[in-house]
Amino acid sequence: METKRIVCYANINSFNSPEGITDEHMRSFFEHYFKESSVTIVDVIVDRCDNNKPLSKREGWKRVVAICEARCADCVVVPSTQMLEPAVGALVDLVKEFDFKYRTGFAFLLENIAEGGEQFLNLIQLQATIMSWQEFINKNADKMRRKFYEATGLDGEASAKPVYVDYALYDVAEKKAMEYGDCVGNLVRYLLKFATDPANEDVVDRYVYGVDPTK
Repeated sequence: METKRIVCYANINSFNSPEGITDEHMRSFFEHYFKESSVTIVDVIVDRCDNNKPLSKREGWKRVVAICEARCADCVVVPSTQMLEPAVGALVDLVKEFDFKYRTGFAFLLENIAEGGEQFLNLIQLQATIMSWQEFINKNADKMRRKFYEATGLDGEASAKPVYVDYALYDVAEKKAMEYGDCVGNLVRYLLKFATDPANEDVVDRYVYGVDPTK
């Protein structure tokens, strides 16, 4: 079977990546991600700009286009749709344009959407619509929060704390929670309630911290 040629592209900025990410970091990421796949990485190209900056003005993206124009890539791989076009129509048009002009497909890793005819375009449009709706929700939430603080005089301190979970562990926990029609957030809350209940202190000491409460 012919090996698929891919060009990997990422737009790195303070909204989507930790500080200090280099081009070599991104190359290592893509190489590791596709280590078990039958693909050839033609190039790894990185831009660093606001997500709303037009693709036509991104120097890195111009290199992606040049590679595709030369018919040296079968697919453009991007970590997320948000690194390309935040607008629904623009994203769909971009995918159609590359297919028509260069016979080049797209794959978006975060959304797990890869090239594949009409169904692919439907998934792209769905994802873009979800992004647009989520942006509206976030803006509306900020507006409501400001109104609440203005009305109550409270200082706006968050009522919840973020908890970071290793991706592999999160994946396993998500599958377990879904067996009961639940989510990881609720599973974490159940476990924390159990662990902090004085009635369960012996169990937690023994099985979590390896301490035998009888000694």
